[in-house]
Amino acid sequence: MDAESLSVLINRQGNGELYRIKIAIERTDDGDDPEPPLDLTQIRILQDPILCYPLTKVSSRRWEMTGFIVLFDAARAVDCVVKSGDGEDISSLHLEGDAMHAEDPGHEYTHCRDIEACNTRVHLIIRGTFNVLPQNGPGREAEALEFVTAASDVVTAFEQLPLFETPAGFTERTNKLRRAVELACSSSDLLLYLLQLLALSLKDRGKATGSLPDTDEAISLQGTVVNLLPEFHKERPCELSKLGHCFLARFTHTDAPQDFSNALLMARTAVQGDPQSDISLEILGDCSYESFTRTGHLADFDEAISMLQRSIGLTEIGHPELPRRLRTIVHRAAHRFVFTKLPIHADEALSIVQRAIEATPVGCADLPHFLSQMGKILMGRFERSGCLSDRDESVKAHRRAAELTQSGHPSFLFAPLYLARSLHTSSNYTGNQLELEEGILLLQRAIAETPGEDPHLSLCHAELGTMLRSRFNFTNNILDATEDVAKSRRAVEAYREGDEITFQSLLHRHIMSLSSLSQISGHPVHLQEAITTARNAMNLLSHHHRLLLLPINLQCLSGLLWERWQATREPSDLDESVSVLEKAIELSTRIDPSLPDRLRELGTLFRARYEVAHDALDLAKAISNLEQAIQLTPPGCASLQHYYWCLGVARYTRFKETAGLIRNTGSNHSVPAQTLMQCEEDEKGWRTAFKLAATFPIGDPNRRLRAAVMWARCTAVWLLDSPDILLALDTALGLLAMKAGLDQTIRTRHIQLQGDALGVTATATEAAFIALMIHRPDKALEWLEQGRCLVWTQINHLRTPLDNLHTHNPSLAETLMEVSKRLEMAGSSPQEHPCIDMSPRRKVSLQEEAYAHANIAKQWGGLLCQVRAIPGFESFLQPAKCHALLQSIPNTGLIVIINVSSFQCDAIVMVEGVRIPYPIPLPNFSEDKAKQHQRDLGLELKSRGLRLRKGDPGADEEHPTRTGGHYRQRRGTPIRRVLRGLWTDVVRPIIEVLAISRFEDDGKDPLRVWWCPTGTLSFLPLHAAGIYGPGMESESVLDYFISSYTPTVSALAECVRKDRRIDESISGLFLTSQPDAPGLSKIAGTTTEVRSIYKRAVDNGIRALKVEGDDLAVNDCLDHLEEFSSVHLACHGYQNLEESLQSKFRFHNGSLDLGTILRKDLKNADLAFLSACETSTGDVKLSDEAVHLASGMLAAGYRRVVGTMWCIGDKTAQEVSTSFYDWLFDHRDPGSGSRFDGTLSAYALHHSIQKLRDDLGDTDDAILAWAPFVHWGY
Repeated sequence: MDAESLSVLINRQGNGELYRIKIAIERTDDGDDPEPPLDLTQIRILQDPILCYPLTKVSSRRWEMTGFIVLFDAARAVDCVVKSGDGEDISSLHLEGDAMHAEDPGHEYTHCRDIEACNTRVHLIIRGTFNVLPQNGPGREAEALEFVTAASDVVTAFEQLPLFETPAGFTERTNKLRRAVELACSSSDLLLYLLQLLALSLKDRGKATGSLPDTDEAISLQGTVVNLLPEFHKERPCELSKLGHCFLARFTHTDAPQDFSNALLMARTAVQGDPQSDISLEILGDCSYESFTRTGHLADFDEAISMLQRSIGLTEIGHPELPRRLRTIVHRAAHRFVFTKLPIHADEALSIVQRAIEATPVGCADLPHFLSQMGKILMGRFERSGCLSDRDESVKAHRRAAELTQSGHPSFLFAPLYLARSLHTSSNYTGNQLELEEGILLLQRAIAETPGEDPHLSLCHAELGTMLRSRFNFTNNILDATEDVAKSRRAVEAYREGDEITFQSLLHRHIMSLSSLSQISGHPVHLQEAITTARNAMNLLSHHHRLLLLPINLQCLSGLLWERWQATREPSDLDESVSVLEKAIELSTRIDPSLPDRLRELGTLFRARYEVAHDALDLAKAISNLEQAIQLTPPGCASLQHYYWCLGVARYTRFKETAGLIRNTGSNHSVPAQTLMQCEEDEKGWRTAFKLAATFPIGDPNRRLRAAVMWARCTAVWLLDSPDILLALDTALGLLAMKAGLDQTIRTRHIQLQGDALGVTATATEAAFIALMIHRPDKALEWLEQGRCLVWTQINHLRTPLDNLHTHNPSLAETLMEVSKRLEMAGSSPQEHPCIDMSPRRKVSLQEEAYAHANIAKQWGGLLCQVRAIPGFESFLQPAKCHALLQSIPNTGLIVIINVSSFQCDAIVMVEGVRIPYPIPLPNFSEDKAKQHQRDLGLELKSRGLRLRKGDPGADEEHPTRTGGHYRQRRGTPIRRVLRGLWTDVVRPIIEVLAISRFEDDGKDPLRVWWCPTGTLSFLPLHAAGIYGPGMESESVLDYFISSYTPTVSALAECVRKDRRIDESISGLFLTSQPDAPGLSKIAGTTTEVRSIYKRAVDNGIRALKVEGDDLAVNDCLDHLEEFSSVHLACHGYQNLEESLQSKFRFHNGSLDLGTILRKDLKNADLAFLSACETSTGDVKLSDEAVHLASGMLAAGYRRVVGTMWCIGDKTAQEVSTSFYDWLFDHRDPGSGSRFDGTLSAYALHHSIQKLRDDLGDTDDAILAWAPFVHWGY
């Protein structure tokens, strides 16, 4: 309709006559299936440009239509044009007006015509009837009203499900209304009402199904209604606005600008004609909202909300349209805040939602929807402001919504979806895994309980995939990442709604999942698919939403190109990434909430390009864009943490260049004043930015940790005397512990601590190095204790005696003990990981376990806060302070911590009675030397069959470890080089500084030393360091010390504090030999070994038990560990290099693995002698976590453990074991009775090793035979 025709319609005075038209078109060609087929779609009435009636295809030969027209000025003719699907005029029919008032109102006009179609003559017969409908007359109004009532019942039924009207429901309603119109054709008064209803029903069905003919017919019928009303009829403005709404509906299908112009003009004219019409106001609001979605103009959005508010103000309580209008305004208010992120819009949206909730009765299906919207707005405000109360209230609102929805409720799927999203958002900003696990569980349950055909399941699958991707950051389980891709792809493929914005959102999630999987797996094919999908997504954008969605798509593509550049370093990718993002920013409005993030990304790209091309302008642009991003972001917004980090990196990059230049010149006078000023500004800038990023109250803990480490490193390099160093490192070490929280299993915690994605795995050793540089050995010790053996420390915390607390608050102590046990059990239990083909119910079950574990961890954290609030318990289970550690160390020797950092190596010596640790620099040792020693030793062991060989034949199986006989007498020097290097570079400097004399066999015991190595040094035999013959005088650690190892100083101090006499009923020795474990080599010497030791024990009156071979089940062994204070295990040992917790002892009847051992809490445990291979080897990926069987026995409660660093010979094991126990038995206290005491176990091992050395000498093979035996603990 052109502007002139529209003006005629709006200003038409009415009082026309109503006619009904029926037209049938029949094709009379020969044949049952005529060719070519015809596509006849509509009839247009030339006398009224509004009227366009769809043709119904009855068969391949016949089409029919029925319609109505109002004619003015006693018109005597009507011209009907038949149109095809592509808009072509096919034929026409001229109906003469003389017969319109004839006595035979059913006069039929017939028109025959031949047309050309695909070079073929087609013959059509067109018949039409044209009847005037009198203003009054007898009819079948009662019957018509029955159908009106029936149609109304359909409407009412579907209004009970306001969120989910279905196409089937619209069709049922429409068919009943059509029948009612047929029955009421003799009364135009009733017909007017029926035509209004039918037009509305067709419009609704067209919107729901995408049927353009329905919308065309709705326009025709509503136009007829407008034409029937006189100029000043009170309902005419309202009906005119409804006609505008029909045009708006067609605009959403056709995107024809004229349709939108018609809609907007009619709506505004209607409001001018009747400013108090609630319907007209609502429709004008709809037009304004549609305008906003096309243009992004905020003024249109404001008008849309304002008009709807006025409409609701005119709507009475109880009006059937009120619930729908409330839903609409709540949605729009929430959408406006999402679009602008302005606080004023959040406040207005919350006010609107609150009024909607107050106006909604309890039990109404809309209430959960309103609560969910309130939760979304509150969470959005939290993201912008960082206000934790908003986050809490958001989750609370979503929980209430979920509680109000049961299976079958229209919001059943949406309430858990929105709650899960809220929990996910909160988890992203706070690092709370419990919230993430709960959200995953909610979605898995909702998906499992929802029919598979529900189209809204796509949203749940997409959100679940995104949450699994977030969980990967906690677990490093690649199955989470792969399932994310599967879920997001399924969501895109299954989405059946017509909402383009939602579809693009699903597509964007899928692109991000592919990108994430590419980063995790290292496979470029996933990234390439993501880039291709992103480019295609832009091509799929319709004109409707292009202005709104194009910046989002461009930002996404830019990020993918940046990622590919990082992998390939192809300059064109980086340049295109910059240009694409600049285009996205150019298209962004100033109030676009995504603009700051786009500026942040652009700043990062410019900095990256500077690193390649060294163009100072790029670096200046980087800093400028990052500062703009911060300026546009409200204070408290969680995104600021990352923005500060990026700005700090950019500022530091430029500072490093200019400060280096100034340092090289040697004088500030030769440097331009502007450069000096910029350098000072950059120094202040990076210090402030890193500090803000590290100490930001909310945000990803991993990112805050990275910022704290960078803050400390940069300050240490340039500003060593700054007090910021201590604050930075305290912050970093506090955040490091959060990487492996108690809400995860031990295995998952170990995974979290592996790798170096953030560059922070050496945080503790680096912090100690810096502390020593500023002459703070006390802080060096504290930071090493706080940042190493995190899982070990957690296990000890869960087993801490609560005697003092029990005296003060028995109830709290008992609760804490009970929760500690549950948490330890959950953390050490075997973990089954969900996989893609696992059943939904099984996934739900596993997720319930994970959520329960996380919830126990939350309870534990809450209980700790309660305990620390009690006066005197402020430091309860807090990282130990230096003075406290010095008060609890053994009084019989030294503790020597060897700090191996990438910058320098130092020893820190602790002596009982000395108030501060004593640092000793080791300038000739380095991290690189330690790694080289580890490689050399590893190759030597591998060449001699004393290491597992991954990839060798049989290496994937459990390799036989304890072998028979002596080692081959093969000469070689690698082991000597390693031990000599450790002696000259590490041990001898310590001995010289401390002035320790060589041990003389004068009846006095040698000095004890507890080695506490860090990093790679943990895998090297410090206890065997020395220079060995032949051809030279040997000198080694054994000449000066009796060596033991300890994972941490705190672990040793705890042993000292807990040292007490063991219950006599438990004190004793349990022994087992397992010579013939299935699939492994026989180690017959274990039987001889155990029987010999057992005989000596019995002869000495010691309480002992021997169970051999098949007689011992794994569970029986665990029982015996509780019944006897000490244990001797002579069997095969297996160090699992992939799954540390699966390292195990192999028995005839199964295996005893490290994970199972860690679940034990043996209160009366004393000594464990592990006469098996590789029981003290450790995991190279977790060098500071002491993950091996020996440490597992310590964690289970044993005070001292004898283990092995590599494979041992069967005969050698017998000799060392029997000699060890012989010495212990010979040095028992008189009157010990049946007790067995392992207190002197370190001395016993020292003497048995010396005895073996005397027997074997100091050849390479001899050293490799005795050196693996080590002593752990007190």
